[in-house]
Amino acid sequence: MAPFRLHGYQPLAAGLRGQRVFIALARERLHRHFSAVFLGNGLLFASTSVACFLIGQQIPFNPLEMAWSARQLIYLLSLYLLLAVPFFAVANCIGLALSRFGSDIPRIYGCDLLGGGLGCLAVVLLLFMVPPLTALYWVGATGLIGTAAGLVETRLRPRWLAFFLLVAGLSLPVLLHYCDFRLRFSPYKGLEQTLEVMGTEVVAEKNSPLGLLTVVRSPVIPFRYAPGLSLNSRIEPPPQLALFTDGGGMSVICRNDEQSDFTYLDYITSALPYHLLDRPRVLILGAGGGADVLQARFLSVAAIDGVELNPQVAELVNIDFGEFSGHLYRAGDVQLHIGEARGFVARSQEQYDLIQVALLDGFSASAAGLYALSESYVYTVEALRQYIEHLQPNGFLAITRWLKLPPRDSLKLAATADRPYFFHFFKWRTLPEFLSLRARGGLPLLEQGYLILIATLAQAVVASIFLILLPLWLGKGRGSEASVPGAGRERFRVLVYFFSLGLAFLFIEMAFIQKFILFLSHPLYAVGVVIAGFLLFAGLGSTCCGRLSGDRTVLVRAVAGICVLALLYLALLPVLCRQLIQLPDPVKVVVTLLLIAPLGFCMGMPFPLGLARLSGRAPGLVPWAWGINGCASVISAILATLLATHFGFSMVVGSAACLYLLALAVYPKREDFAARLW
Repeated sequence: MAPFRLHGYQPLAAGLRGQRVFIALARERLHRHFSAVFLGNGLLFASTSVACFLIGQQIPFNPLEMAWSARQLIYLLSLYLLLAVPFFAVANCIGLALSRFGSDIPRIYGCDLLGGGLGCLAVVLLLFMVPPLTALYWVGATGLIGTAAGLVETRLRPRWLAFFLLVAGLSLPVLLHYCDFRLRFSPYKGLEQTLEVMGTEVVAEKNSPLGLLTVVRSPVIPFRYAPGLSLNSRIEPPPQLALFTDGGGMSVICRNDEQSDFTYLDYITSALPYHLLDRPRVLILGAGGGADVLQARFLSVAAIDGVELNPQVAELVNIDFGEFSGHLYRAGDVQLHIGEARGFVARSQEQYDLIQVALLDGFSASAAGLYALSESYVYTVEALRQYIEHLQPNGFLAITRWLKLPPRDSLKLAATADRPYFFHFFKWRTLPEFLSLRARGGLPLLEQGYLILIATLAQAVVASIFLILLPLWLGKGRGSEASVPGAGRERFRVLVYFFSLGLAFLFIEMAFIQKFILFLSHPLYAVGVVIAGFLLFAGLGSTCCGRLSGDRTVLVRAVAGICVLALLYLALLPVLCRQLIQLPDPVKVVVTLLLIAPLGFCMGMPFPLGLARLSGRAPGLVPWAWGINGCASVISAILATLLATHFGFSMVVGSAACLYLLALAVYPKREDFAARLW
């Protein structure tokens, strides 16, 4: 999850950084044509948010080739620049408003945060109703609707244009939905590779925030999916349908009727514990398409409890392909539970003879190292302890993992007391050897996710330094703030203040996302709820601080609240999660938002307080300060993941508290220095 999340953040970051430099250099000219520029950027966002993505899908970028093909670096840069365009446009609107209306900075910034929080929740809800590409169409439609509102507010003519844009915004997603645009996966993913086989066809698709499910049939060349099957087996699997999640992570739905022979399931490595028990009661974590449930039934168990996170997987097995699967999850000895594995075990009062942790990821994803920094709370020490506590005295815990070369997964299972990064195996000392083998197929053995993260951090740091210094260098000799006595020293304080806030805000946000992944049962829910919570309550904090004086006392109280609450939650959250994890999901969302509320409210104050103060003394530096904060936010998102991987979440939160204290230390203590910039 983490590498994907950070790569998606990079185009956004590039757009924001470029926009802030743009406003800092052309502020006066943009202010003279504020209305036209503001509305023009709204239209630019509406059009490019969809168009740039569709164009970007045509770029043949393959990260596996980056080690030996310079062309892939050009493709990557092209993707960054292309996908940065809509973010550049929408950030122009926000940056212009902050720069133009300095007296309303807390309210403008608060509305920006509130809108971001509501948008985060809206996208998650939208993905329950429409496919991902249609959801993107609605994102573009918000640009048209927002531009229509801007036309009404600025009273520009012609007045009918606002009505036209409103109608277009409401109707365009519906029209585009029926166009022949297809969400294209990487050609190197399992789904695309499978569809190259003669006769294969997609027979069903379902989508939700948990993923896009695709069912594929191959009547010409049958699927033979049986991980761990012994070479001694002479029985082939029955007909199967392939089930892909987001184009990868293949599992299967097996035909289950009187003609189906499941003898091959006794030749799979996961069959061993069934031969050591007499009609056991079994818990299967990760039921998926049902192969592990079929194995348990074939090997004569007393009862089966299966746990599956995605309810749409159960719908495919029970309803859409119920006749094919024999309505497996409706069998009398099978009880299917929809939920996250850790959460179910924590809530359950049952004892089992066997707890089977199935393969929860595809081999290609796990082996490629792209998920090296993904969080997995299924294999932590706390999880293993919970599993064992739910076993009968002579029960077994069986965990199935992929066999890799060199061996990794089996060794890591004995060393998971580090943290929830089960798939992180990278060691710097092995890098030269892997690179020397890249021409002989050694590159797929490398944990690329970690190296990509390091490369992204280096890229972000270099770009940030350049973009922070560029406006100052180009602004020399223009007779603006650069010529004020003491400006160099004061600009440095501005740099430290806003850079510290940018790092600290994202540090806490990223740490809380990781903390709530287990509590909310899925990374996507944690990202949506936590980010929305912080943005919403930070927006309220920003709006409220506009009514307060801008002296240092308000900042002192806000920073004190942030440090105390962050460190308090660091100690209390593990206990609260263990005690409340059995609650229903809607209740857990409410609890999460209530916990975030006071901390987010305080975190929304330092930035608008500093920006409003700077606007009153040096308005020309407002875009520059906002750009500094944006650059720091980009670095923070990457750096927080690296710190958490190596030192744990406590280090991330502790670092954030220190950064807030540093920002407080450089904030001016006196009010009578009109000659100063800060």
